Amino acid sequence: MLRRPILTATDIVEGIVWSDPKPEQKIEYLNSPRGHGYYFNQTALESFLEKNKLKGLIRGHLFVDGYESMFDGKCITVFSASNYTTAFSSSSAILMITATGEISSAVYPGLDTPSRMQPVKQNPFPKLNMATVNVNSTIIPRMTNLKRTTKVRNENTARPRHGSEVQATSIMKTRQLLLGK
Repeated sequence: MLRRPILTATDIVEGIVWSDPKPEQKIEYLNSPRGHGYYFNQTALESFLEKNKLKGLIRGHLFVDGYESMFDGKCITVFSASNYTTAFSSSSAILMITATGEISSAVYPGLDTPSRMQPVKQNPFPKLNMATVNVNSTIIPRMTNLKRTTKVRNENTARPRHGSEVQATSIMKTRQLLLGK
């Protein structure tokens, strides 16, 4: 069982979040070319479900048109962002699970994406008077909270997640500028 909150991305967490089904794959598990997670086939999924006393796996993050059922219905991928790419129109979907475990779906057609409005001002950031910045102002606690969320790292490789190290550095530099420390 995974303890919450998850503060460190272990191999188990990384495998759950980043792995993708590959029905045509002959090997049960294969490293994903993106460097995180694995590709898995039906044999691997059935072994995982049996060991963990589960009936199926509902997952996300893999682009499909709405939802896709694989491996005799034991693996369902749901994608809830419509028109995710500009290459073609795609649907979004949600799944509803009853108390008895029955699954139904709702699929929504892609939304028309409005064109982006032109900015009102070229410089969206107001000039700050450094003399008026207060430690208790709203911007400083938000930055502190952001820094705390950037500490998720892969325990085995010490790699930051999605540029979090860069974000933490820029947040701290901004905070130093605002506070004069």
